[in-house]
Formats: sequence, structure tokens, C-alpha cells
Amino acid sequence: MCIERDLSIPAEWVNTRIYLRIRGAWKDAEVYSFDVPIDGFDQGAERWFDLTEDLAYGGTVRLDMRLKREGVRGQGSGVREESEVGGQKSEVRGQKSEISDLKSAHPPSPDPQPSTLDPQPSSNPQSAIRNPQSPTPYIGLELTPIGPRVQDIKLRKDPEAKELEATFELARPAFFLRPGARPIHEVPMALHLELRSADGSELLNKSSHVIGKMPEQTRTVTLRLPWSAENKSPPAHARLHALLSFEEGGKFDIPFPVEFELEKLPLVTEPGSEPKLDDKQR
Repeated sequence: MCIERDLSIPAEWVNTRIYLRIRGAWKDAEVYSFDVPIDGFDQGAERWFDLTEDLAYGGTVRLDMRLKREGVRGQGSGVREESEVGGQKSEVRGQKSEISDLKSAHPPSPDPQPSTLDPQPSSNPQSAIRNPQSPTPYIGLELTPIGPRVQDIKLRKDPEAKELEATFELARPAFFLRPGARPIHEVPMALHLELRSADGSELLNKSSHVIGKMPEQTRTVTLRLPWSAENKSPPAHARLHALLSFEEGGKFDIPFPVEFELEKLPLVTEPGSEPKLDDKQR
């Protein structure tokens, strides 16, 4: 039996690792992209297939999952479905992309019943059905950063302290596929910040902050940053760059930039004020 999907890939998925996760009886299925087999690997009770290379350039990709059963001929046993983009929203790197609600077919009992094939960003909470230890059959896409990175930045100001309050949304990959490599959740992380003039010509302040190990895949961190290293007048228009990396080095991304006008930022002392995002997406 076979399930076929046409996946239309939004541009926001570029620079993101994309895995097909299969749990349950469909775990033993063979996976093909345009009839080319994709190697899988076991991850707990699931089998994961790295689709990144097949989906990296956008467009539409044909994805097949073929499950062999003894005593069943191929004729009439296949299930074919095609879905186009549109419908459900998925948060990918702080941006919204429209993707389809691709509902898998339920083969007649006693065949396995795959669940909904939905892209699931690693920044979203893990539901019970997506728990790798859950006995519930599951088929879905997992979006995860290629390396440690900053997903989002929100800013407020403290004029009395002459500081910016910056809230960072951080993310790391689920794992690294390097034999013998140290598990990524055991590697200490560091956040590197640069405050520059809006045109980038003047460096106003620079600092590094040890974040420590990230057993979770996402973390929210709030830091204070003086808006001038030499106690100068605050910049009217500036840009903050943030880069998340391993503490011992190793950069996997370019710095995340947020351009802002100081007078438009909310005060940290304003009752009920929330950090306001005033950025330019890369």
C-alpha cells in the first residue's frame, strides 16, 4: 500500500532542516521523493527521514510512503492523495507560512492508520500525539534550525538606566547527525550582541552572554544592554544584532538584526506594556 503527497514548499523553509517523522506500523514504510529512496534513521520509537535536500529549493515535491504487506498484491491496495498549499498556519523562524492540512488516508482495518501530515515547527509545544514515546501512530513533518539561532527579538527601553531591555527567542536543532558528536543539548550556548548605528558604521556597544546548556529546543532570554559603551547620548535610530552559537565557538547563522527608533520603543515601567517587535526580517 502507498500514500502519495504533493508538498508545496514555502520560501520560509529555506535554511531549515525538515524531517518526516513516522511512528506506529507505518514506521517500516519505504519513503521516496520522486521515486528516489530516502534513507531513514531510528529516533526513539520513531523513524525519521531527512527531507531537507529534497525540499530546499521551494516548489512542489512528490513524496511517497510505501508499506509492504505479506499476502497483499500491489493492485488495488494503494492509496493516492494530492494536496496543495493553503489552510493551516505554521510558525517558521518567526514568519508565517501557509501550508495545507494534509490528512492521511485511513486504510481499511487491520491496516495501520497514519495521523495528519502537518509540518510542526520545533518551537511549538509538543502535543501528546507528537510525543516520541506515545503509542499513538503519527506521521508528520518536523521543522528545526540547521544550527543554534535567534528566532525573534523584542525591545523595550529604560531611559533612567540608559539601557535597552531585549527579549530573545532562541532555538537549537533537535540533534546533529554526526556520529560520535556530543549531544547538542549538552553543549553550552552563548549569545553575542552588537548595538550599531542604523547604517552599521558605528559600533555603540558589544557584549557576549553565556546562556548555558539548552535541554529544551527553544528558550526565551531577557537581557539588559547599555545603549552606549561610553555613556554617550542614546542613538535616535539604531540596529541590534544578535547571534547564538556554541560557547566554545562555531557559527551556524548570520546575526539576527532588529532596527528600531528609540523614541518609539515602550518603557519597561509602563503598566501592562509588552516588549514590542520593531524589526526587519532577514
